[in-house]
Amino acid sequence: MTKNRARLFVCVLALTAWTACAGVSKVRYSSLVNVSRPARPTDQVEAFMTKEPSRPYQEIGILTYRAGTAEKYINVIEYMREKAAQLGADGIIMMGSNAGPGIPIGRVIATLTDYQAMAIVYKE
Repeated sequence: MTKNRARLFVCVLALTAWTACAGVSKVRYSSLVNVSRPARPTDQVEAFMTKEPSRPYQEIGILTYRAGTAEKYINVIEYMREKAAQLGADGIIMMGSNAGPGIPIGRVIATLTDYQAMAIVYKE
């Protein structure tokens, strides 16, 4: 392995580790309504990916997460659920993703992906 390729490998490895370890702390929340609810266990937060909940609900805010190239979608959903649990949400509705910025690492461009989800509470 040449010196430049070894350096590139170390940079890619470092970027992957940095983005993978960030987790729930990287989930940003933008409130849509002024509600305050107690936190709940993560396993009580439902995740909807292909359909909306059948129960009536209120949208309380948008969750955003920027994932690295090595992160798995299932982990992104789990980070979103953890953040929603901290907010006291009953569930999240995944809203899709957009290509984020490219980060040059040597001769390679690592592409980040921005994911969004809607945090919801059920109407009683």
